[in-house]
Amino acid sequence: MTKILVNKPRLTEVHAEREAQPILSLGVGMFGKIVAGVIMGFVVAMVAWIVIGLGAGGGQSGGKAGVWAALIGFVLTMFLAVRAAGSRYAWGRGLLIAGLLCLAMPLSGVVFTGIVGAGAVSKEVTDAGRAGAAIGTAMGGTLITLVSGVVGFFLGAIFLVGSYFSLRRPA
Repeated sequence: MTKILVNKPRLTEVHAEREAQPILSLGVGMFGKIVAGVIMGFVVAMVAWIVIGLGAGGGQSGGKAGVWAALIGFVLTMFLAVRAAGSRYAWGRGLLIAGLLCLAMPLSGVVFTGIVGAGAVSKEVTDAGRAGAAIGTAMGGTLITLVSGVVGFFLGAIFLVGSYFSLRRPA
């Protein structure tokens, strides 16, 4: 009786090393990604709370919308950070989200002015009261939009420059 020998393909060292690693390891690289996700998650949550809460009209309704936006922003940033190739890319993703949200601050200021202005003008009974409410809303809205525009632009520029240097390929 003869035995037939079959040559099985051998795994290379790279394949064997790849198979030995778990899908989600808690090594040093994962710790850096989790730290980046938590810190940038809090930053994104704060900025999302301001942008969405202000854009929803402030007050109680804006507060509820802001809390949900903050929670979604934190979870999204944490998910993107953990799924990044390294901690450097996790920081870059968080900075990118925060920078884009900061650039949306002036738009939320304009929306806030429109919502508050419509409410203030509709509450007035006389024509003079409506005119005064409209003028006051326009002046206050201009100030809010100007301040949120300047702050949003500079914070957005800082976050986006940091994101650029974090996400570009090393030389």
